[in-house]
Amino acid sequence: MRPDDDSLLIGTSAARITSANESPLARRRTGLLAPVFAMRHRDDFGIGDTRAVREAIDFCSENSFTVLQLLPIHETFGDHSPYNPISSRASSPAFVHLDPAEVPGLLVADLERAAPQAWPVQLRAGIVRHGSVHPLKIQILQLAWHRFLTGDHETEMTAFRDFAAREMDWLENYTLFRLLIREYEGNTEWLDWRPEHRTWQGACHWLLQHPDREELEDIRDGYAFAQWIAHR
Repeated sequence: MRPDDDSLLIGTSAARITSANESPLARRRTGLLAPVFAMRHRDDFGIGDTRAVREAIDFCSENSFTVLQLLPIHETFGDHSPYNPISSRASSPAFVHLDPAEVPGLLVADLERAAPQAWPVQLRAGIVRHGSVHPLKIQILQLAWHRFLTGDHETEMTAFRDFAAREMDWLENYTLFRLLIREYEGNTEWLDWRPEHRTWQGACHWLLQHPDREELEDIRDGYAFAQWIAHR
């Protein structure tokens, strides 16, 4: 059964999308509210992901729910509260469904090596382990980035470059900030950082003079790649 007006509102606390022109509050609606991390499927990593959201959309459509509301899906650290993100624009890589058919460069063998079957099984048991899933998916997406960069992905590479250029106003800042979080082993409290890392100019100079600059720039591009995958 389809929704009676053939539209489905999908929203978070930051945004609401509808195919109809009317206000979401113009009339009564039936809906579902759920955080993405609670939406599960059999092959997940112990946390809800983009595949689970697509399945939730189908569920809403089939059961005449016209609203699907999510909690914020931005990237988080520390307590991983959806209301304590490190960016107002960057999506959490933890919510990306890692499927070689959807992630250019990702190989089944690499996925199995980074996450042997026993590990996802353990992650699926009990509470949601953001602290384990988030770095694991970042590791896998960085590996996919290297495969993507050196493989035959001309069309997708053009799409990635277009995305990076289009979103430069926030993506460039985010990837540098993300690199510094890595430098401080997950500490997002920038007031705890060295003085040269607390300003944009200082951080750029630090990166420019770093002896491992090429490697760090590659990791930085990998963070942008992860955001492109999430955007897709």
